[in-house]
Amino acid sequence: MILTLLGPLSFASLNGQGPLWSVFFILVAVYVGVSGWRDYLKHRHEMQVPLPHLIFFTVGCLVMIFIGAWGLFRLR
Repeated sequence: MILTLLGPLSFASLNGQGPLWSVFFILVAVYVGVSGWRDYLKHRHEMQVPLPHLIFFTVGCLVMIFIGAWGLFRLR
């Protein structure tokens, strides 16, 4: 029970997530963002996905990239 409660708090430490998690966040966000736009541009006439949904999706990816970059480049 205690390990379950402390699991989410491990990211709240003073040392942050560490460089591995930061790079992971950046790589996943870039991959998901680029593949989302690539699929949208290939199939935009067939899929009828509204552009605001894709822009909101892209903002989410940018936030994830910012979190990863903040973890890599913040002052210690």
